[in-house]
Amino acid sequence: MLVNLLSRKSFFSQIILILLFLALFLMKHNPLNYDLESALGVFFYWMTLAVSILFFNNSNLIKYPGIALFYFLIAMIVFSDIAMHYRLSISFFASTLIFWRLLQAERRPENKKFLFDIGLLLSLSAFFYPPSFLLLFFLLFAFLYKQTINLKSFILFIIGITLPLLLGAQILFLLDRNDWFEAYQSAFHINHWHANIWGLIPLAVLILIAWLDHLSNLTTQDVNKRHFYFLGFLYFLNWVVILLIFGGDHHYTLAFLGLPIAIFLTRITQYHTSFVFKELFLWSYLLTMTGFYFSKEIVEIYQDLLGNVSF
Repeated sequence: MLVNLLSRKSFFSQIILILLFLALFLMKHNPLNYDLESALGVFFYWMTLAVSILFFNNSNLIKYPGIALFYFLIAMIVFSDIAMHYRLSISFFASTLIFWRLLQAERRPENKKFLFDIGLLLSLSAFFYPPSFLLLFFLLFAFLYKQTINLKSFILFIIGITLPLLLGAQILFLLDRNDWFEAYQSAFHINHWHANIWGLIPLAVLILIAWLDHLSNLTTQDVNKRHFYFLGFLYFLNWVVILLIFGGDHHYTLAFLGLPIAIFLTRITQYHTSFVFKELFLWSYLLTMTGFYFSKEIVEIYQDLLGNVSF
């Protein structure tokens, strides 16, 4: 049922998914209670969703955008609390653009000006969430893996990183926002991941299945797509490392993993030959994320049932 609905070429399934997502988001986050910072966070959160939808509809990695949107929007509603933290939300927006801009650059490798754009976006992301600066490792590996970097392109990259940071620091100084400078001093203090996300173990299993399927079919894949999937894996892995070191107990930062996860799971759902497998895969994901989303309510119901049982 889900496979047939999401595999349609029309925008109908996407519209339905977006409307359902909007309803769930408004139910969870009452817009009447937004202050200025929260409104800014919600704005960039929705901008990230818009950019991601455009990516799914324009990338040659995605055959059925409805499937990708299904995976992505479910993750986004589960981790939607990131929208209430405007700094994280802006960094989320910038890092999503970095990934898309890098994939776009693969189509025109002779154009090195994209390095300025990526440097600019990386600087913007790090300005609001400093640990995201560690995406530099993903970018450097990606450049060395595929691109030929000359002195001019390297200088453009450095200028792109430097300008927003200098401009932002000047603005903060003029506004006397010393709290931002103090926050930067402690931004890279180790805060290991300790959020309770055991309920997402089935999701990790689905990702592992998707990647094993990807590796087993490497020889049958288009070379460019194979390269794009590898970049997606590097992006995913870099964010996992960042969150393991600095994520703390904020489970909503897993939203940063939403785009690469959607790409991984969409690939196996698009190309697997078994209709039954694809249907079970979609439902397994839906049930896993629904169970995690309502985990507190499920525990409360379970405790109430135990409290009413007498022996």
